[in-house]
Amino acid sequence: MKINHLFPEYKQIKARNVLALMFGLMAVTACATEMSQPEPSAGQTSNTSTVGSTTGFLAFGDTGYITKKPKGSGLVPVAAAMKEFCRTEDCRFAVMLGDNIYPDGADGSSADAQRFEDTLIKPYSDLGGTDENFRIYPALGNHDWDTSRVGAFAQISFLENTRPFFMDGPFYSVRPVDGNNQVEIFVIDTQMILAAEKGQAAWEKKDRHKSMNAYPQNEKEKGQLIWLENALEASSAKWKIVTSHHSLWESNGGKARQGKILRRLLLPILCNKADAYFAGHQHTLELHEDDCSTVLSGEDVKPLVHIVSGAAAKSRSVKPKFMAKQKAAYPQMRTVWARGDVWGFTHVELTDETMTVRVFSMPEKESDPTQMTEVFSHSFANRVD
Repeated sequence: MKINHLFPEYKQIKARNVLALMFGLMAVTACATEMSQPEPSAGQTSNTSTVGSTTGFLAFGDTGYITKKPKGSGLVPVAAAMKEFCRTEDCRFAVMLGDNIYPDGADGSSADAQRFEDTLIKPYSDLGGTDENFRIYPALGNHDWDTSRVGAFAQISFLENTRPFFMDGPFYSVRPVDGNNQVEIFVIDTQMILAAEKGQAAWEKKDRHKSMNAYPQNEKEKGQLIWLENALEASSAKWKIVTSHHSLWESNGGKARQGKILRRLLLPILCNKADAYFAGHQHTLELHEDDCSTVLSGEDVKPLVHIVSGAAAKSRSVKPKFMAKQKAAYPQMRTVWARGDVWGFTHVELTDETMTVRVFSMPEKESDPTQMTEVFSHSFANRVD
């Protein structure tokens, strides 16, 4: 179906960098529409219940790639296609899955103003149309950390203070105002989690110095996994969705080491307490299920939904030989669907008991957003209460 016819460290870093960026960012932030609705704090439950029994939202990642080559980046056409889609479809909010600025993130200088303008404001400032409650909830990716820790927190500060974005540190939880009071988003920083692991050097040896920019520096950051488990346990939301940058499973094979580390650390938490896990990083569009048998026992355990939506500006291929090898080695994982070498995004619709995932893609190097086509749809059951 074509969619064209549908038509305490955080504060220290802020203090050092926000003043330096202020004048450069004034022109940028002026582009963001002022809202009269108070901003929800992280984890706050909204009393606003919008009309309708479903909640729809967008999921997209790896957006920050800009190239001088004609049709070299999908940033502009994919953003335009999402705007057209949301004119008639249910888009209450969006989750942004990291690598928001390529190739090396922000650097904390006045040059960040142009980076933010090109990769964040121009493509996405009007994504929600006239909906005053629409927010984009970003995660950071590995490229967002590459330049420096100061640069990563400069981006966080910008996203915390510029609508329609909403961020509350490198990891946070939030109940979207337009989420029909049924969904809570838990955004985690998987680069920070990986940086703390001894195995980091084994899979990212060349860029280990960049990876270590995200190494946990305080007790809050060191306790991210404990925070996630406790926050999920305390949530009363019908749908508990964890979003991040790095995937647990993939169909290419180039980043499998990272997924193996993260499965060991995250699956005991996710399988017990979450309904779905969203990631980017792969520059592909994929849907997987993990039956959670490696951490839970019992016949009534529902599989954990794993969605990869990292093709909003760059693309990468899927590799059938790797997929076959992975399937044989890890029977707990089932690839529902996967596609590479395209640009695209994912739309999710939640009801009380089901999550319907619709995937949209367009040919790589296609500049016409009307060529975005629905290529797959699948429904999953709610798995935790």
